Amino acid sequence: DWNFNRGDDRTWPEEHVVIHEWAHLVDDCLLKGNSGEELIDRLFQERQRENRFPSQYAGKTHSEYFAVSVAFWFDLYPDTEETRRSGIRGALWVRQFDPLMGTLLESLFGPPRDIGPPQADGE
Repeated sequence: DWNFNRGDDRTWPEEHVVIHEWAHLVDDCLLKGNSGEELIDRLFQERQRENRFPSQYAGKTHSEYFAVSVAFWFDLYPDTEETRRSGIRGALWVRQFDPLMGTLLESLFGPPRDIGPPQADGE
């Protein structure tokens, strides 16, 4: 069992680091240079306008936004200021606050674990 130091006294669980870096590979190998990259760029710009990212780190670049969103999708991202404020984390956060990213992630990786299909408004 090992963790990565975050530069302070907190650490990243190994599962998070592996999924986050794997998401960068997916971005670089599958999405760059096609409509997936354009979609991520557009979604990143929307998040910037709304100033609402799943974590502060996700707001750095469109690539980090995608990687953090993937870690959220697999519920492997530690709590953030945003998750504490909203009371929602993981794929549920993505589905509620970034539904187009949720659609992209579900098309790439399948439905998230343990939360079931998205609910229609009002259900």
